[in-house]
Amino acid sequence: MIWTKMPLNKKRKEVVHLLTAFFDEKLLSKVRKSFIINFK
Repeated sequence: MIWTKMPLNKKRKEVVHLLTAFFDEKLLSKVRKSFIINFK
């Protein structure tokens, strides 16, 4: 991915997408952990 050649709004979309994916993963692992704890 060549950042300098990208238009700014595309960059922003990429960043937002990465952040959402990151937070989704964090949230999912948290939920999964609590889920496992609750069902033991």
